[in-house]
Amino acid sequence: MSGGEALLGGPMHIRDSSQREASDNVASAKRSADFERLVLPLLPSLYNHASWLTRNHAEAEDLVQETFSKALRAFDSFEVSTNFKAWIIRILRNTFLTSRTGIATSRTVFLEDHPHVLDTTDASPTPEDNLIRLDNQAALQRALGAAGTALARSASFVRCGRGEV
Repeated sequence: MSGGEALLGGPMHIRDSSQREASDNVASAKRSADFERLVLPLLPSLYNHASWLTRNHAEAEDLVQETFSKALRAFDSFEVSTNFKAWIIRILRNTFLTSRTGIATSRTVFLEDHPHVLDTTDASPTPEDNLIRLDNQAALQRALGAAGTALARSASFVRCGRGEV
C-alpha cells in the first residue's frame, strides 16, 4: 500500500463520516420541524391541562417544558397515523404523575417513627358508649315504671297504702 492510497483512503473515510453527519443533521432538523409543526398549535391546550393538574402557574410551565423535552426525545417512536395530541397529553400526564409519586414518597411519614402519635388511648366515652348508656337508662326507667305499677297493684290487692307494701 503506497502513501497515496493511504491518503486517499483517509480523506474518503472522513468525507463519508462528514456526509453521514450532514445527513443526520438534515434528518434531525426535519424531525425537529415536524415536531414543532405538530406541537405549537397544542401549546395552549397542554398548558391548560398542566395548570389543571398542578394548580400552579410556574409548575405548569415546568411540566409543559419537561413534556416537550421528553416528547422530542421520543418523537421517533410516534406513529404518524395516530393521534399526536393524545400521545403528547399522555406524556404530560405521565410526567406529572411521576413527579407527584416522588413528592409523595418524600412526604411519607412512618407512624413508627412517631410513637406519641400511636398512643390513641382516650378516656372519654365513644359514641357507642353514649348510646349504650342512654339505652340502659331508658330500660331502667321502663323497669322502674313497671315495678311501680306492680307495687301499686299489690298495695291495692292487700288493701294498704302505697308506701306500706
